[in-house]
Amino acid sequence: MGLMATEQVKIRVLPWFLAHGMLNRVFGLWTFHGSVFVLFLSELGLPKGQIGFLLSLFPFCGLLALGFAPIAAQLGRKRVFIACFALRNPVMALLLLLPWFVSHHGKSAAVLFLSAIIIVFAVLRALGETAYHPWAQEFIPNRVRGKWSGWSAVLEMLAAGIALAIAGWVLGAGAGTGRYLILIGAGSVIGFTSALAIMKVPGGAPISRAGEAPTHTVNMRAALADRNFTNFLLGMAGQIIQTSVNGDLSRK
Repeated sequence: MGLMATEQVKIRVLPWFLAHGMLNRVFGLWTFHGSVFVLFLSELGLPKGQIGFLLSLFPFCGLLALGFAPIAAQLGRKRVFIACFALRNPVMALLLLLPWFVSHHGKSAAVLFLSAIIIVFAVLRALGETAYHPWAQEFIPNRVRGKWSGWSAVLEMLAAGIALAIAGWVLGAGAGTGRYLILIGAGSVIGFTSALAIMKVPGGAPISRAGEAPTHTVNMRAALADRNFTNFLLGMAGQIIQTSVNGDLSRK
């Protein structure tokens, strides 16, 4: 009975999870994830090679998950996720200072400032997502996981369509970097709101485990020994490469 009550509580707060996903999708599309950010970097005059390097930092920082996963469990996955996803918004909002940086310190210093922002943001994103995925396994009951994942995909797609339509209108209505800064500023506020929304979701408490490091290593070895899992990873890698190549070709 207690288990059922716990599950009912989890299901009752899942709309907050959906709200977080929709708001986070808008944040991503208006800031770092998508064509808006690439166009912004191009507007700043960055060469394609430099843009590619900055964008590569996002997946590259994902490697931090290999060592940070047990730390996130000990600190509390919910706490780590909310902290990282809340902090990344003011970090991204620092892009609003770029015009001032260019006028006072020159373009080279502005590029270094931009690179530092992207590196810090990518690290926070990677650490937050490391904590999020195992936490999601905890707060979404297995018997409704497919249903809520489907609703999440549909609502996030709807939010993405609205976000892109608004972004297209803003970019088409003006000129220069100011129109991008409007989206980045608004996106940062929306992103912070998304972090607040998921605070209603339970679970993710700190886990104290003796000898966590060797256990974590053993678990990783066991996962890599699973042929189905490694085939899944290869498939995902192929999908990412295909998507990246198609995106690069479409921009040429």
